[in-house]
Amino acid sequence: MKSKTFTFCSIALLALRIASSVHAQSLPSPINPTALTTQFTEAITLQSPSLQTKQIRLWIPIPSDSPQQRISQVSIHAPVPYRITQEKLYHNRMAYLVFDQPNQKPISIEVSWVVTRHSNPQYPAQWLSALVAAQLLRPDRLVPVGGSYAALAIQQTASASTPYDKAKDIFDYVTQHFEYDYTDTSPEYGQGDVAFVCSYKKGNCSDIHSVLVTLLRSLGIPAYIAFGFPLTGIPAPNPLPTEGMIGGYHCWVWANVPHKGWIPMDAADAIRWNDHGYPQMANKLFGALYLPRTAVDMSCGRDIVLSPPQKAGPLNYFIYPYAEADGKALPVHWQLQFKVLSSLVPAR
Repeated sequence: MKSKTFTFCSIALLALRIASSVHAQSLPSPINPTALTTQFTEAITLQSPSLQTKQIRLWIPIPSDSPQQRISQVSIHAPVPYRITQEKLYHNRMAYLVFDQPNQKPISIEVSWVVTRHSNPQYPAQWLSALVAAQLLRPDRLVPVGGSYAALAIQQTASASTPYDKAKDIFDYVTQHFEYDYTDTSPEYGQGDVAFVCSYKKGNCSDIHSVLVTLLRSLGIPAYIAFGFPLTGIPAPNPLPTEGMIGGYHCWVWANVPHKGWIPMDAADAIRWNDHGYPQMANKLFGALYLPRTAVDMSCGRDIVLSPPQKAGPLNYFIYPYAEADGKALPVHWQLQFKVLSSLVPAR
């Protein structure tokens, strides 16, 4: 039964791609602002699992400034004091709170910030530290480097003469050979397990971009995943939404290509734009990002050790609030709202 379901889904996706390609020429390109200023407000709730709990620790991702974004008006309302910390490797920022001897009443925290994003950032050559740059060529727990992946990367870039061309060939290979999992049916959905995704051939943005990072690193091109939040799905409505709720994260990839500098790429969304009949949008996502889908960069990297370190082991990624009760992971409920404060739309 499972194989029949997979076959049906594959046929349905093929039909979607064929139908989309027929209408592609008549579809206008969605508007991509050159600058976007958005206010985010996050409501966080957690609760002690028992009356015997001695301590709850909570880490909340807080976005940082970068060449592409500026963060302002950070506000944290909580029943206990907090401090802003950074983990040591990628310098992801967070608010750290401790609740001693909590009762079983719900604990509520509200966090808000304003972010201004630009579509064409100018990254300096030494944007990341030497320690981080070295890490961007090494494997992560679920993101291997070298071996059969290096062989595949070399095979797919055999005709490329420059690192830039090789990166583009890898991007094209991923967008052409992997499917986006719209129905969340993958048994390891969102884990970014490259070995599994290369066998299953589909996944979400985390899965697809893990493959992209593996292949780029296997060619000696430093690359990492950035995690953030989108304001809309694909295809994006016109006009774009100005406020609403966010259901989950999105992620994309940055690669440091020799003689070109830092280049963004979004293979997962390129697949989705192609599936919906917008090849003109898909083709732009090597070397550029679509701001409504990348409205804020919250964190980057994998295997994250928080600050102060958590007890339950490194996090596969750090995009949502994370809590521990006496050293064991504790569920955290969150709701994230957005409101667009300004949008600079390019002239047509």
